Amino acid sequence: MSDLKTNAPSCTHSYVPGVKAIRSEPVGLWTAEFTLENLEKIKKMTEKFKDSKWAYIGVLTKMAPIVDPEVNKLFANMHIDLEEWGCVACGFVVGGAIALKAQANRHHDVSDSQKLQISHFRTEEEAIEWVKSFVE
Repeated sequence: MSDLKTNAPSCTHSYVPGVKAIRSEPVGLWTAEFTLENLEKIKKMTEKFKDSKWAYIGVLTKMAPIVDPEVNKLFANMHIDLEEWGCVACGFVVGGAIALKAQANRHHDVSDSQKLQISHFRTEEEAIEWVKSFVE
């Protein structure tokens, strides 16, 4: 497996079948520019859920830890953006990566998000089951 810190950033997005949720699977070391482009893609996808509650599932297992202060700030602000766009819960799949869990918690803690529920999971299936309770 290649070093995640040298991988160019990428992200695949999809809707979770049968659940009002957007799934993102980021890869590599993210830049501020790529993060902003990614947020625009997610925002466009939220139009499908206009006027209804929806959830976000981030599968972070192939993403390098964020070291750029600007990218850290953008990810913290993402929690606010998601809340403003109607998201009620975020499930982050971190596998066994304690550092990713700590980083996701820090992003949420420094954001001004008031209502967004977040949790961390070892598997995607666990995250999907958890978000279902918020969007059904």
